[in-house]
Amino acid sequence: MNKIVPYEQIEPVLDELGWVWADDRGERGWYRYAWSLLNPAETEVAVEADSMHYEAAIYAAALWAITNTFFAKAFDEGRANDWRYALPLIIGDKPMIDPSWLLRRLTNECQLTWEGDEADFNDMDAVIDLYDEDGQDLVQRLIADVSAKISTQLKNSLGEAHLFASLWAARRAELEFPISETTIANIFDTTSLSMTDAYGWVSDGMPMH
Repeated sequence: MNKIVPYEQIEPVLDELGWVWADDRGERGWYRYAWSLLNPAETEVAVEADSMHYEAAIYAAALWAITNTFFAKAFDEGRANDWRYALPLIIGDKPMIDPSWLLRRLTNECQLTWEGDEADFNDMDAVIDLYDEDGQDLVQRLIADVSAKISTQLKNSLGEAHLFASLWAARRAELEFPISETTIANIFDTTSLSMTDAYGWVSDGMPMH
């Protein structure tokens, strides 16, 4: 994904979803670094430029959901499922995700069926409202499924301990990514119940369902 769509192209999606910390340099550094680790060979193939962007925006939203869930578990910043309520923000004109394209994507991911003519596919928005409870449930399922793919990629790239420490370090504006072995060691010198809970979640594959 990073070789196809640069971080600068998806950063507006993260801006729209919002930052947790008043000084967001650590968060931005983490997202930029994590984005560079995603392997386009393991993501869905998108041919057209708009499709590549929209697919990347989904991955950006999923990475944001992972990160915010970690912050909730590690630092008690919000609740672990708060990411679900922000997803309507990613639907809209570019650089957000076009609603008609998203409906097509949902049919592939969630195994929906459309019995009308191809030319009438865009009329599906009269059947599925992306902003109501059922529509948002579909979007949440998509983000959760993509989050699982991202979690696997990040774990394979960094290893469990390094991934945990990198997420923990995203709170600190003064750190740069990739973080050093010394920084990792210093992070693990800190022990707390929240750290144990957050590490257990990372170890379990960072499930979002």
